[in-house]
Amino acid sequence: MTWTTKQAIDCLDEEESISKDDKELIKKFVHERKAISNLRENTVIKIICLLKMMTKMQAKPWKKFKGRADVVALTTKINESKISIKTRENLRQTFKQFYKWLIKNPHPLEIEDVRTKMEHQDRKLPENMLVESDVLRMVDSEQNLRNKAILMTLWSSGARAAELLGMKVGSVIFDEYGARVMLSGKTGDRYVRVVEAAPYLKEYLLKVHPDKDNIAAPLWVMIFNQGKSYSKIPLTYPGLKRITERTAARCGIQKPTHPHAWRASRATFLAKFLTSSQLKVVFGWTRTAMCDTYISMLNQDVDTELLRINGKVEEKKEESILKPVICPKCKIENRVDSLYCSQCSFPLTDETLKKEYVEREKRDRFMDWLMKQPKVKKMLSEWE
Repeated sequence: MTWTTKQAIDCLDEEESISKDDKELIKKFVHERKAISNLRENTVIKIICLLKMMTKMQAKPWKKFKGRADVVALTTKINESKISIKTRENLRQTFKQFYKWLIKNPHPLEIEDVRTKMEHQDRKLPENMLVESDVLRMVDSEQNLRNKAILMTLWSSGARAAELLGMKVGSVIFDEYGARVMLSGKTGDRYVRVVEAAPYLKEYLLKVHPDKDNIAAPLWVMIFNQGKSYSKIPLTYPGLKRITERTAARCGIQKPTHPHAWRASRATFLAKFLTSSQLKVVFGWTRTAMCDTYISMLNQDVDTELLRINGKVEEKKEESILKPVICPKCKIENRVDSLYCSQCSFPLTDETLKKEYVEREKRDRFMDWLMKQPKVKKMLSEWE
């Protein structure tokens, strides 16, 4: 189940290391921010969690927190915390908002130089991004059809975790080109084309989804009994994170593989082909700065393009290795990891076709040998 604001408040109330006065201050701040700024529930929950984390970091009550020394002490703890870069950034942003409200001063000098954005050296590096071959290895290693569909949809759509988990059966729209999915996130609703994921989604819905005819049913559901029983309970974020990270561990992939890392990797991949405006549509971004984060990682591609223009290297046409496989017999689109056509069972790879031929040859030789045996001949003649 998705967390609610009430659950986040209850969790705050149960935290024994935070004083009653601090809890009340946090709740009052959140209540005012929600009323004035019309915040979405996910944002409210995020603020509660960040303030809870921040309160546990500092020694004195918020009512006594004031001045440059306290600001430096807390921001130092935030910057030195063993948490993700993005979480540290979120903590600093929330702290500045909370502090202005706390001392009732919209422009306090003591927090003027507290940086909220990531430092340049902390930005995402291309070598930490997943590539198509990583995705194919992980999808191919999965035995469960739901997990295959989740991984390919996560990659193909570039969805935020909350957007993916919030999908309904009716969020998938199949058409002549494959499928589109509707994602509902913090920047509104949007449709995204998911060419690579279309065969996986179709097979998942047709073969295993427990409530496929109900368009309001959650698309991604929990599985019990070691993958044998599909429930109607929505998949949770911890469940999604387990799928991505366990699959990566099984494949020996050392890169970050939490759900947001998939989104960042997909953005890096598509930044080679789409404009900033197109990237904003696909990923639901409202700021061009988000596009720049991923476009800035393509220095190597710029170098290659300059070499190509000057005749130093040959032009290479890059095609996705995850695109669906078309059956040569019935022309149906199949999953990229399929060995046989899902409709007519025709072999889809040269290796599978060769294996089928070898097996058929073995069966034919065996039947030839069998038919020459005296006992078999006698048995057949008696039947006649």
